[in-house]
Amino acid sequence: MTRKMEVDYRRPVPSNVPIRIEGRVVRSELLKHWAEASILNAQGAVLAHGKGLFIQVRPKQKITGQPEGHPDEDRSGADL
Repeated sequence: MTRKMEVDYRRPVPSNVPIRIEGRVVRSELLKHWAEASILNAQGAVLAHGKGLFIQVRPKQKITGQPEGHPDEDRSGADL
């Protein structure tokens, strides 16, 4: 899950020419992972650079957008 992301757009990224995308994980702490990436043109010039913090969601966690036990969480459609 993306917790925070920051992108610095330096130059336009063309859609009809080859580009290179490089990324790496900078640091990890339990379920938190910091990463950064760049988009480069064929000459190696950086077109965009970004970094972010990503949280690993455990498989048993359910993300509904509603607090646990919220009335809308488990609706069967009977009210429709």
